[in-house]
Amino acid sequence: MLTNGASAAVADTSSSSPARAVDGGAGAADLARAVVEAANEPTDFKFLYELNQSIKAKIETIAKEIYGAGAVTYENKAESQIKQYETNGFGNLPICMAKTHLSLRHDANLKGRPTGFTLPIREIRASVGAGFLYPLLGSMSTMPGLPTRPSFYDVDMDLETGKVVLQGEGTMLLEHREVQRAYLGKGAKPIWDAFAQGSMVEVLQATQAEIAKVRK
Repeated sequence: MLTNGASAAVADTSSSSPARAVDGGAGAADLARAVVEAANEPTDFKFLYELNQSIKAKIETIAKEIYGAGAVTYENKAESQIKQYETNGFGNLPICMAKTHLSLRHDANLKGRPTGFTLPIREIRASVGAGFLYPLLGSMSTMPGLPTRPSFYDVDMDLETGKVVLQGEGTMLLEHREVQRAYLGKGAKPIWDAFAQGSMVEVLQATQAEIAKVRK
């Protein structure tokens, strides 16, 4: 029986666990279909605020009605950004708050259900393409942008010692696509068994063996 708003219960055997069969993309097909069906169901979703409200009004609605704040403060940079966004026509975008998940406040050390506190907004960034603004609360930081070529291409492992070394100094040197095929292929069970045992050297050895089979 499905409860708590769930619309389906579907097994994912793509690559999620070494204890399960690994079926590659086909293992997630039923899950994908269930997600599509759920997305097409009728919904009465609505924002907590009106999108045509000011940026500050939307932020303060979230702060007071969801977090329990009594007031919101804005640093000079945030004030300047708000004016810039509203002048450039981005004031009607929805808000996605960037804050710690460990507290309803910006301070991760304050637990429970605090009320009446002041929520500080350090700055507000715009993801115009994605269609939202995201205020940064307190000391919250965001992930840096990633390069087109992932840095892990330059990381290798010496299978004899298990130590991580620079590219060219070890014996791993496998193409990312080949590794991906090995992990998701039908012969991937030894790799997942090695993961379950917690030995990265055995994982890499099993990966190399599987790739050697694929190359043949």
